[in-house]
Amino acid sequence: MTAIKRFQKTGTCATCSGAIHFYPAPVTDEQAVAEGDNPSGQWTHLDTADWIDDPHDARPAS
Repeated sequence: MTAIKRFQKTGTCATCSGAIHFYPAPVTDEQAVAEGDNPSGQWTHLDTADWIDDPHDARPAS
């Protein structure tokens, strides 16, 4: 079986300029191949103050 690489990413939040990280969702190899360079998953803030003091969705700056 071939290992499909699904890279984690880091970035900056477009709303608060805080540090964020992308965690790819666990999927089967077939799903990973189908998703290609646009994997499913979720961005999250790294600093707890960003999601406790000012809760908002983590969205990467362009």
